[in-house]
Amino acid sequence: MYKILELSDNLRRKGVPVSIRSTKLAYSVYEIFNKGEHLRRALASVYVKDKRHMELFQEAFDEVFHGKEKKSEETQLRVRRDSRIKTEKTKDMPLVEDELDFQPPIEELLDLDRDERSLLEMDVSRLDFFDTRLFELCKKLGLKIANRRSRRFKGSKFGRPDIRKSIRKNLKCGGALIELVNKKPPVKKSQHIFLCDVSGSCDWISNWFFCIVYAAQHTFYNSRFFDFDNKIVETTKALQEDDLLAAFQNLRVSRQQNMMLHGTSNMYTAFKEFK
Repeated sequence: MYKILELSDNLRRKGVPVSIRSTKLAYSVYEIFNKGEHLRRALASVYVKDKRHMELFQEAFDEVFHGKEKKSEETQLRVRRDSRIKTEKTKDMPLVEDELDFQPPIEELLDLDRDERSLLEMDVSRLDFFDTRLFELCKKLGLKIANRRSRRFKGSKFGRPDIRKSIRKNLKCGGALIELVNKKPPVKKSQHIFLCDVSGSCDWISNWFFCIVYAAQHTFYNSRFFDFDNKIVETTKALQEDDLLAAFQNLRVSRQQNMMLHGTSNMYTAFKEFK
């Protein structure tokens, strides 16, 4: 059992997600194969949920069962680079906005693994916008925002008393007012509207916008989506696809039909049509 616990701990240190259930299942597999030649493959089938983690599993397995610890300079630099987010500071005088902490960094807001941290280090113009890791990162951020927003809808312990409910609840006490019931504040259902700029000046970032709004439709209830340049077009139905590429193709067709490819931006005329 000690070897399995050490292997699970080693994998977590390398950034591979390992649950308690996986550790228990790995111990059962270890008892069956008992250091046999198929033990490596059997444990890999339990621990490795993503093929990108196979190399890390091989390293952890060798370190635990064969005592081969990889200490090459390249590995140490890679672990050091993935363990934190690097930020380059210019030598110029810092702006006032840079000294103020309006929001916590995204790596502190979300529980990121090593793959997601590596995405944050990349230049946004070089990102592969159809990378599933990027989509999952946007989805995590959307869920975090939605959860924070939902706190406003929780009923307060203090409020106006509800006389009828208070009397009904205290009938078992002979009608004596022992427990007071407060009125619950009415929940106002809000509607989220996402406006995506698809003009020519935003061509380089339009795929990033698409990734965000596609993730948002799975997070925010009762939301609507619009593309605009010098006019505005609703794209809510086009985004309602389970497949990411199918939704992207629907948007391309919509923009071609409405002549919104490499257009010029005019927010006044676009939002004038918005209702």
